[in-house]
Amino acid sequence: MFADGAGSYIDVDGLVTDRRDLFLAVTVADCVPIFLFDPSKRAIGVIHAGWKGSAAGIITCAVAKMREHFHSRPEDLFAHLGASARRCCYAVGEDVAGQFRSEVIHRREGAMYLDLVAENIRQLVESGCRSENIETSEWCTICAPHVFHSYRRDGHRSGRMMGILGIISEKGD
Repeated sequence: MFADGAGSYIDVDGLVTDRRDLFLAVTVADCVPIFLFDPSKRAIGVIHAGWKGSAAGIITCAVAKMREHFHSRPEDLFAHLGASARRCCYAVGEDVAGQFRSEVIHRREGAMYLDLVAENIRQLVESGCRSENIETSEWCTICAPHVFHSYRRDGHRSGRMMGILGIISEKGD
């Protein structure tokens, strides 16, 4: 969704804007926070990519929105995927695993683990983003209770983490 001003955007897992001094926020507890930046168009996007959004191609939609609203070229985008539940800990059932390609499902000790980071990187690359412009945090929110909140680990008592991205006005803007 295009954010044209400050406020709450309810039931939205992704926002894009090119407005100066408008800061976009994304909150997560295990889902992948994804930050997009187009330096040539001075546009940004923040995405909350849980398993449902990732299965539905939310990052592909976000890249398309940036093309639509700002004429961004995917190859010009920079992406950062923040700390999230990683494949080491993100156990899923058959119902969830069945919605993803086999290469992002890892089986061990009779359980299945989803690699949401790899799935979203794949979608970014298939959308035209250059792999050298994609960086990821290596942190797993479930493995690091001293650093991160985790819904999977702590349940409803879990807090949330927030990532914020914005473009600051410069003289002459």
